[in-house]
Amino acid sequence: MNNVIEFSGSRGALPEAPPAVDRGEFLPDPDTSAFLGALQRTARWNLWPAGYWTEPDGSFVIFDRKYRPLCRKRPDGSIEILPSDAWINWIEERRLYETPRFPHPDNSRDTRDMLAGVVERLGIADEIKRRRKIGPRNLPRWYGVRAAA
Repeated sequence: MNNVIEFSGSRGALPEAPPAVDRGEFLPDPDTSAFLGALQRTARWNLWPAGYWTEPDGSFVIFDRKYRPLCRKRPDGSIEILPSDAWINWIEERRLYETPRFPHPDNSRDTRDMLAGVVERLGIADEIKRRRKIGPRNLPRWYGVRAAA
């Protein structure tokens, strides 16, 4: 077979279309723009609070989806904005969402409202905006460690 299809009345032959490629499970639908759009919608939440660590002194360190610290809430109620590469010794980790009650914020108005409340109560909206302006890929990576029990 010569990989060329002849069309009657055409000005020559057109190359045969390549065979369909099996995309496997990575791309669930043939229209990758829908898949990439879903990734982009999910990525918008990367800088928002995703959970918190409890430190040995009772402080809570709120972190984003990439496990970068956002701020520390001390037992006296004071809030400290932390650099995204701050070293954190923690004894417990809790997630704010991706639980049965609070699914991913892209899929749940209740989760979005809860996160907006957390950001407002902690006063970290300006820090999230600052990190968005820098660009999440330009933020240092987190290298925290779990404290020995």
